[in-house]
Amino acid sequence: MLRALARPLVRTPPTHPSGRRGCGPADPARAVLRFDLKVIPAAQGLVWRGGAGMVAETEGDEMTGFLTTHVLDTARGCPAAGLKIALYRIEGEARGHVRTLITNADGRTDEPILPAGEFGVGVYELVFHAGDYLRGTGQAGDAPLFLDLVPIRFEVSEATHYHVPLLLSPFGYSTYRGS
Repeated sequence: MLRALARPLVRTPPTHPSGRRGCGPADPARAVLRFDLKVIPAAQGLVWRGGAGMVAETEGDEMTGFLTTHVLDTARGCPAAGLKIALYRIEGEARGHVRTLITNADGRTDEPILPAGEFGVGVYELVFHAGDYLRGTGQAGDAPLFLDLVPIRFEVSEATHYHVPLLLSPFGYSTYRGS
């Protein structure tokens, strides 16, 4: 079986409309969004290129689970590059560290946070180090920070792709189960 996969290759967001120093080019007309269309044999299993495109399949079209995220800085209107994310597995009262990754220029990680080979049903917690990111981008303001660590605890109940994005600003955040 063959599957087509379209994914963004380069995303350059425009400068914030207010004129604040943003994340993209000075000319919003120069912002680009290109797509890469690939045909991937299903037998290859999980394919991950540059943090954005993914296919997880095994023989018989049965899905294999994995976990991804995407962090967007809603105050600046761009991806949150360089944000540290820690993943923990929760078992009863125990909280075990699984891995720590940093977001790339697109606000994603270069590999799945929890790859197919390590995926399992259960309770997990993503901890986004928002304070370090906000300080680094000049958005922290006076101490103490309103947001420092942003924990998101969720349950994985089936072997499929789980996407847990974070929309972040200095004074608030939002998340949802993405696709």
